[in-house]
Amino acid sequence: MNAERIPAGNEAKQERILMRLPAVRGACGLSRASIYQWIRDGRFPAPIKLGAHISVWDSLAISAWIEARCIKEDGPNVE
Repeated sequence: MNAERIPAGNEAKQERILMRLPAVRGACGLSRASIYQWIRDGRFPAPIKLGAHISVWDSLAISAWIEARCIKEDGPNVE
């Protein structure tokens, strides 16, 4: 079965938005605890502090992180 090709990288123009934690969790499938542990470990994009109690993430950074994970899992395409 052939899957539809989804443009990646520079092929797709993405709009930058600021994402709150629930949106980040939904996009990457990680728990809150895992996200913050991975940030401490340098394995996940750090949030941007907008105020004392407001953290957001750059949607492009999250998309790049997801894309990098997919490439790492898929490995090189060999046909």
